[in-house]
Amino acid sequence: MVTANVIKTTTRTTLKNKWGEAIFAGLQFLAVFLILMMLSSLVLSVFSGNQVAVFSVMIVYLILLPPAFLGVVRWFWAFIIGETLKLSEIFYYFSSVKNVFNSVFLTAYTVANCFICALFSFLPATFVYVISKGEILSKFGLEIGDKTLSAMPIVIVFALVGALVFLKTSLRYIFSFVVVVANEEISP
Repeated sequence: MVTANVIKTTTRTTLKNKWGEAIFAGLQFLAVFLILMMLSSLVLSVFSGNQVAVFSVMIVYLILLPPAFLGVVRWFWAFIIGETLKLSEIFYYFSSVKNVFNSVFLTAYTVANCFICALFSFLPATFVYVISKGEILSKFGLEIGDKTLSAMPIVIVFALVGALVFLKTSLRYIFSFVVVVANEEISP
């Protein structure tokens, strides 16, 4: 069983002198992703009223990107542990319909969990901000003094704590992609 500690240790030891190559490979993936986003934005702006164009861009994002993303993570994992994979192995998760749908489900599950985590992490800061504005309380006939209106430092502290909580908990979900590709017995 591949655990988080095994993945961290393997990554540190294998990438000892290859950090530059790993960063360059990551920047290449980022460049391809940005080009894809620009192309989809161009398609949407040219065909702004066309529902077929909007639907086709949604299909690309919802069905084609998750298996491609898992394939890139798989390729990076092979790079990290010292194996050599062909660049065509990025499309490994397109090999069966089951892998495609499982990778889409894993991505949707991860995004949903990160969204819920963000919602609960930033809810206290949002609550304090809304209450400090005084508009909601004035609708109920309650007046608040000037001291309560200076709650911005409290909002900032709650937002920073919320960001730290969100980062810590969302990394747990994002790390699941690495665990899936590191252990071949786990299907996405």
